[in-house]
Amino acid sequence: MTDLPNYVKKQALGDPAWEEAEKVHDWRNHVTARVQSIWNTFTDEQKLALADWAEYLSDRENWD
Repeated sequence: MTDLPNYVKKQALGDPAWEEAEKVHDWRNHVTARVQSIWNTFTDEQKLALADWAEYLSDRENWD
């Protein structure tokens, strides 16, 4: 797992506030609605692993 920024860790482990995701380069945009609906059933380790993957995807977005 990469070293997630502290703000991502806080969001992932607390309340990700899905509806407040920024349009570009925001990891929360890469978490499906189904996963969002069961987010609080995951362990902290699972949340961080999912956030890590989503952060990886958001870092690779290309916008014109």
